[in-house]
Formats: sequence, C-alpha cells, structure tokens
Amino acid sequence: MNLEFVESLQDVSAKPLNNLSGAYQAVGELMDPRFGGNCIAKCFDVAGFSRNFGMSVLTLIAAKTHRACLITNQDGEKFFFDPSLMMSTPEFINDNLLMDEIDHDCINPCDFPAIFYSSVSLFGTTSNFSVNWELETPVGSYDYSYNFSFENSDLYFPRMDVADRHRGKPDSLFLRFLNKEDGFLYRVQYMSFSGKIVLIPHFTSKVYYLDSKSTHVKTLISEMESSLDISENEIRQFFSNSHEIVQDASLIWSRKDAV
Repeated sequence: MNLEFVESLQDVSAKPLNNLSGAYQAVGELMDPRFGGNCIAKCFDVAGFSRNFGMSVLTLIAAKTHRACLITNQDGEKFFFDPSLMMSTPEFINDNLLMDEIDHDCINPCDFPAIFYSSVSLFGTTSNFSVNWELETPVGSYDYSYNFSFENSDLYFPRMDVADRHRGKPDSLFLRFLNKEDGFLYRVQYMSFSGKIVLIPHFTSKVYYLDSKSTHVKTLISEMESSLDISENEIRQFFSNSHEIVQDASLIWSRKDAV
C-alpha cells in the first residue's frame, strides 16, 4: 500500500478515543480534532483518506454499535482496518484467514513498548471473521473479541451519534490516550454527577484526581499534556463545554423520532 496512505491511517489510530463525538454531531457542533473521536468518527477519517487515494470504505458493525472499516482498492482487493484498536496498517482479507490466525501489530508511539503492548489477530473466512485485541500491561494480559461479517454493515455511512441514540446520555465523559512517558493507556474522565475530572490507568483500580496537589498527580498531568499536546486548562474547558453539549444531545436522542 502507498506509504503516505498508511501513515495517514496511523495518525487516525494514534488519536485519542472518546465517547463525545456523537453528541457534538447531534447538536451540530464541531469538535477540536486534537481530542480524537469515537469509532464512527475515526471511520469517517479513514474514509476521507481512502477517497483521496481512489479507495472506498464500508463500515462493518460488531457488538451492535462498534464500527470498523472495510477498505476496497481500485483492483477490488479488500482490507480490514480498525483504528479504534490502534491497528498499524490495513490487513489484506484473503484465504489465509481460512488456514491460520493472522497476527497484526498495533501502532505504539511510546518509548517503552515492553510496558504497553497490543496486537490484533484475525481468523475466520473472507467474509465472516473474528478480530481479537490482545493487551499486555504491567498488571496483566487482557483479550477482547469482535465478530465481523460483510452481511452486517451499514448501507450508508452512519451518523456519529447512531450508537448514542440507542445508549442515551453517558454517565461520564472520557478521553483515552497513550501516555508517551510511561507507555500506559489512560482515561481522562469527567464525572457528570460531581463535575470532578480524574485520571485512570486502564486495567487498574487506581484513580487520580486532577485537583490533587500530590507530586505524582502533577507529574501525570504534565505527561498527559505532553502526550495529547493539550493543556490541562483546555481539557477542563473541553469537558465543561461537552457536559452542556451532551445534555442538549440527550434531549435529541430521547425523542421518539431520534431512533
């Protein structure tokens, strides 16, 4: 595949993943692209890059609401790509899936790949296959599995809030990022009921309040700003604005004609 195309897709994979993009589209607001997007928003980005290189994208549906991309090139060859699972390149869909599990690397912009490591594997048929996301962290290994079928896809590109219309208003707003200093996957989370913002390392029970004065929390905030290229104040303002936008979007989603 074209190197420029692959690098564009890697930029999408490396962006943060959040649960706010749908709300912004529902109320007609544009999000700051530095904050990343949900799975559908990332598919939109992939589709845009693909069109620039003469390729088309179909969105496959898994677990009722999750979306990933099926990219078709000018020769009719098909490739699977899920930017939400941090895939590094599209995976060619061919008969190899019938014979053995295909292992695939994930994008990892950190300096410590031994601390956070993820990989994707595909297995099945050329039109119905499972995708497994494996993560190795300091506190253990974790596996997630999605089943994809060409028969379970969107006829047209979905709205970014299509999943939110079914789920409704989220209890908390989050922004995931890969910490380039310690190589760990984090979630910055705004607690809607209290207005507090917390930093949570994924797959742990640890919770750090951004309001804490501890040296450790100050270091984590500095690393968060560096990894996201965003200041703490910008993140606070982002969540504050998003809280109001989600409230407005929830009214839209609750209408009978919204589904």
